[in-house]
Amino acid sequence: MRDFSIIVPTYNRPDKLATCVAALCQLDYPAERYEIIIVDDGSPQPLDAAVIACVDAANIRLVRQENQGPGGARNRGAAEASGRFLALTDDDCVAHPKWLAELGAALEAHPDAMVGGHTINHLTENPYASASQAITDVVYRHYNPDPQRATFFTSNNMAMARSRFLDLGGFSRQMRLFAEDRELCDRWRFQGGAMRYLPSALMYHRHNLTLRTYLKQHYRYGRGAYHFHRMRAARGSGTLLREASFHADLDNWLLRPIRETPGWRRKLALFSLIGLWQAANLVGYFSAAIRPDLEAAADTA
Repeated sequence: MRDFSIIVPTYNRPDKLATCVAALCQLDYPAERYEIIIVDDGSPQPLDAAVIACVDAANIRLVRQENQGPGGARNRGAAEASGRFLALTDDDCVAHPKWLAELGAALEAHPDAMVGGHTINHLTENPYASASQAITDVVYRHYNPDPQRATFFTSNNMAMARSRFLDLGGFSRQMRLFAEDRELCDRWRFQGGAMRYLPSALMYHRHNLTLRTYLKQHYRYGRGAYHFHRMRAARGSGTLLREASFHADLDNWLLRPIRETPGWRRKLALFSLIGLWQAANLVGYFSAAIRPDLEAAADTA
């Protein structure tokens, strides 16, 4: 049995996928001990050319399915996997050469835990990508203050035992677009699973956002948050109290990011984008409360 199956869901981004796969094929990890499973989630164009250059360098497979969203694509990859552990990332990410070795060392020491690494924005001149990085840092500071008792990881940098992932049921089919990672982490902990944050497991994120896609992303996160809270309330795994404490911590989500940003123009831009994040999130949350059925006909844009 291999140590790892790396699962990469993808949709219609061949150039980004090719860069992602090239990095995964050059990991500082024995090639015979991991495989790469690319799950094409219903792309309108073939993606074979994005992976063909690495076929001889690593054990890599391209699996196709009708569009089910990123969570469904990861579930398909897990079902196809042969590794003892699953390592998850996205097609717009580039792994540090030591990424898999860091995850592997942590999971060998704690095989029943979910492990999450640190994701870094690779497009530092893009203000929207930089703002999203600042928001991710804010979220991780709030939910993972103790690395040994973490509570949330993004799905572009997490790993766990395949058997535990399958026993848990994988990602929820109800979370088609966003917040599937948040729901999985909550369900993992509710069923007694430990989570450990590993900042040394580095993944570089190359999400080239515009104002429109930035707002759309955080609007969808807001919709996802509504569905997440409904599911959590139904199983009794938590309340809104911790989220209230998140928003009450003004220093964490507003003042500190501004303080740590160099230059007054960048500070002003970040201040504006943080405000737009909060507004888009709020609009998304209440739009889902009014029309909770929209995700059933989710688009793949």
